[in-house]
Amino acid sequence: MNTGIAEEDKQKIIDSLTPEQEAQLDVYYERWLAIGMSTEPTDLEAAKAALNLVYTSAEQEPPREILHFTNPMEAAEWEKGRGLSSSGVGSVIYGNHDASWLGFYEYMHEVVGIDCSELAGLWALARQCGWCWVYDDVAVITDRPSVLHVDAEGNLHCEDGPAIAYGEGAFKLYFWHGVSVEEYIIERPEEITADKITTERNAEVVRVMVDRYGAGKYLTEINATEVGAPFNGSQLYEAEFHDGTSIARVRAINSTPEPDGTSKIYWLKVPTGCSCAQEALARIHPDPFRKRWQDYGPSVET
Repeated sequence: MNTGIAEEDKQKIIDSLTPEQEAQLDVYYERWLAIGMSTEPTDLEAAKAALNLVYTSAEQEPPREILHFTNPMEAAEWEKGRGLSSSGVGSVIYGNHDASWLGFYEYMHEVVGIDCSELAGLWALARQCGWCWVYDDVAVITDRPSVLHVDAEGNLHCEDGPAIAYGEGAFKLYFWHGVSVEEYIIERPEEITADKITTERNAEVVRVMVDRYGAGKYLTEINATEVGAPFNGSQLYEAEFHDGTSIARVRAINSTPEPDGTSKIYWLKVPTGCSCAQEALARIHPDPFRKRWQDYGPSVET
């Protein structure tokens, strides 16, 4: 059978890593995670040297001119202005944002012994700067972000400011757990209104706005539909968005009063499509011994 692999290359294939090689995996992971997340200022001369190495590693003459911009938006606009690309990313190298794959090849080169030396320029460039644009006679270097925040899953996220920003904040973007949102949703959540939520067309942004505004407050203000009968004082509510998706919450009252005699109200997130509060609560409190949601009925509330 023809595997498509030349005979001389078959000798380079490895079946497993040695214990010593495996021990280095975490080292390279942490190293390149730090490179990818770096917000250090750009060393412009070192970045230019790394960019020249990219060209020579590709057996190309280095560019006669290297330009510098503080952020990739400025560079993309420059590229489009010169008619070099309609998209602004026609010849881009992502610099430190290429860390996810560059780290793998540096590991294979330095630890496993597979020759990946043609990537030396890209390794050096990722350590020095952000996005770069490369052409025959001219190249562009941009700075790394000055601000970069992610959540536990690695999604761009910040609750009180831009998730990514460059320089003094001339170019900044706002994200909530990976969802791109307008500045006011993060910086000024008090400007979110029920009307703005209702008229927003993007379903992911709607969910962010509801989270920031408060699901219970939103459902109350729009007079969301009560679904089914109450259950032990709890009531299921649902509302539908533009795209046909829905939000569902069970309004539940804490069975233990506060010291002042009042009882806290909770809006519990439940699956949509339930027929009543009992079914919704049964869905979020599964029991392998319960065959029907109608059998849900806690004997003790806490």
